[in-house]
Amino acid sequence: MKQLLLLLSIILFSQCEYSIDLDLTPVSALAPIYVKLEVGDVVSENVRETTNIGQIVFYKSYILILESNTGIHVIDNEDVLIPAYINFLNLPGLTSFHVKDDSIIALFANHIINISIIDIQNSMITAILELEPSPNGTGNHPNDQNYSGKFECVDLSKGIVTGWEMKNIIDPRCSIFN
Repeated sequence: MKQLLLLLSIILFSQCEYSIDLDLTPVSALAPIYVKLEVGDVVSENVRETTNIGQIVFYKSYILILESNTGIHVIDNEDVLIPAYINFLNLPGLTSFHVKDDSIIALFANHIINISIIDIQNSMITAILELEPSPNGTGNHPNDQNYSGKFECVDLSKGIVTGWEMKNIIDPRCSIFN
């Protein structure tokens, strides 16, 4: 019993000081840009203006035009004299795509995504496959060979990393030095 009282009095009367050195000054560092996509998401939206035309694919009576890092414009080309924009597939981070068997197979950041286009007005994600981080920096760390320094660590619960941007960040925990 005396030993227990002695132990309790040592704990109660001892003074402990804890010091945490956390610098709360924001620093300029790269931060991931996230997009949240899940199987079952409908990616069809209203028509958008075309600004950065990329790859063009013909599918049935449609023309599909890649808007680099943004998505796919869908044009109804049934009447070749009067083609009509009918919708836009919103896929930020999209870099290329192919069409096979009523599906778009899309390279999206560091993922391959399958999109059903049986009903092109309601195109839906049917599968997502994660790949290794890509060389353009759309993975778990910025792969830009010109960048050295700190960056915000990736939090996969926030979605797929589609790129990186400079931000003022308090205490960035990750770094890369080339």
